Amino acid sequence: MNNKRLLLKLAGILLIAVMASACTKKAEEQKAPEAKGVESRAEVTGTNEPDKPEAGSAAVSVSTPSAQLQGSGTAEAPYLIYTEADLRAVGSTLSTESHYRLMADITLTSDNDDDPGNGNWTPIGGTRGFSGTFDGNGYTITGLRINIPENFLSHYVSAGMFGGNDGVIENLGLIDVSISAGTQGIGGIAGVNNGTIQNCFVSGSIGDTFTKGGIVGSNPLTGTIQNCFFAGRVFHRREENSTVSGGIAGVSSGSVSNCISLAESVTEGSENNTVARVVGNDRNGKLANNYGWNGTTTGQNYLYYVAVPASADPASREGADLSFAELKTQAAWEKAGFSFGSGSMWVWNGAKGMPSLKNQKTVVPWPAYLENPAVARPNPYNTGETG
Repeated sequence: MNNKRLLLKLAGILLIAVMASACTKKAEEQKAPEAKGVESRAEVTGTNEPDKPEAGSAAVSVSTPSAQLQGSGTAEAPYLIYTEADLRAVGSTLSTESHYRLMADITLTSDNDDDPGNGNWTPIGGTRGFSGTFDGNGYTITGLRINIPENFLSHYVSAGMFGGNDGVIENLGLIDVSISAGTQGIGGIAGVNNGTIQNCFVSGSIGDTFTKGGIVGSNPLTGTIQNCFFAGRVFHRREENSTVSGGIAGVSSGSVSNCISLAESVTEGSENNTVARVVGNDRNGKLANNYGWNGTTTGQNYLYYVAVPASADPASREGADLSFAELKTQAAWEKAGFSFGSGSMWVWNGAKGMPSLKNQKTVVPWPAYLENPAVARPNPYNTGETG
């Protein structure tokens, strides 16, 4: 009897276990389609890569440009720069040896830090320099400001949008630049150029102490500058420190060709310093087919500035003369090696303003000083900036 009861008890336990197993299996089967659907959506939408831009998207605006810029930094797939944040990543979080392409006009609005007096830009490359490729792609950057104190030499050997260039910078316009630097090598595009700078323009004010130029401060033996123009002033501020100034390059032992200086004034600190409309100090470099506005004034002495002597020599430090009337003709610019048309980087604007790059949205007007040039005069009370 006891054995019979034991067998019935064991059978009951077994029946309960079988029923429990069946319920568990049914519950799993009911959940399985939902889980499978989630997995499928993840594969299709790529939710495992939430920050990856869609293929073919037109623009990227992100807070971490070093990780998110389109492109890979190679010559075949350069990093694409759409925003100010993207631009500031060049040389800070992104390599100075990579390749870049500008994809929009950019106006600089942010400051370097909480001190508004030091400008809004740190030269790309700093003391290391830039050895990649920066293709402006026919766009512009507006409002670049650099203010480097005289005793800041340990941090910056040269000053410009790029500190030093060993690579290629091309097809770029800088509008309304203001650079004042107590350092060596001061230029709009680069402080020192050992590489190639072509199809670029700069408008604004550049100078302060050593070796200053509208495009480049110093252009050594391996440097090439071609098809560029500058409009504005190249100035000195400290008599004891000034050395050399030029409308395109301060000093050059490399090549400067097919360039036009529209400088209002190019000044220096003393009569022992050198100054010229195109290249302040030519150290047996190549100067070919360069031109300068015939109303430019240059400072040969700390106390005064004088009109540039007329030149008919495109290979001289002053370049060949162009009047404002000539500068407003396309033929004069073509004579200087600039080309215009559907296949060119340059666009002719005529009376509307200076030549533009093909993708820039705003035409820069002809400077007012070209219409009404200043009269060269003694300036015996000037102890600061001249010109």
